[in-house]
Amino acid sequence: VCSSDLEARALLADRPVPEYDTDRGADPHYLDYFHGRLAVSPSNVRIADSGWVWGPAGIVVSWDLNVWATNNCWESEDGSTLVRMAPRHYSWDEPMCWLDDERLAVWGYGNDSLNLRPAVSIYDACTGGLHSWFAGPERGSLYFDGRLLNAVPGGGVSAWNVDTGERVAIDLSCTVLAFNPRTNRLLTFGDGELCESAVV
Repeated sequence: VCSSDLEARALLADRPVPEYDTDRGADPHYLDYFHGRLAVSPSNVRIADSGWVWGPAGIVVSWDLNVWATNNCWESEDGSTLVRMAPRHYSWDEPMCWLDDERLAVWGYGNDSLNLRPAVSIYDACTGGLHSWFAGPERGSLYFDGRLLNAVPGGGVSAWNVDTGERVAIDLSCTVLAFNPRTNRLLTFGDGELCESAVV
């Protein structure tokens, strides 16, 4: 994982690519973690990565963006702000989204692909602890509009109260194409029309 300044066309966390030498063994930063889905917190404070390690086992990690970009190019691997959460055997790259700069919502509840329930687990991304979870949402993209969690499993969309775990709205007639984090609205297609709207 590396970060770039697109305007300056420069890497912010430039670093050499670690290699494995058959005589000397692995470089200390030769990683056995395979990066997956990335998500940046609302205020650009932390980044989350839903990757996996040999086993295979999925694991979500998060780290401080500023420390990574300015002080330690290896922060995403073994830095002081690196936090691990949501370990799951044979399940990785699960949908996730930030609720705020500390809470990360990850789809599913369970520690193995065989017992993974349709749900949303909410983690403290600064400590790695499970904050809470609620059953219900099917696997699909997750978007938080500042008030409700929108779950988008292929077709349709449902809205959930993250504090109570209650589903407060559902619309199966539309297809969600994207989410605009600036306006907290969904771009949907349904009944032959393209529109931007909130679920409720």
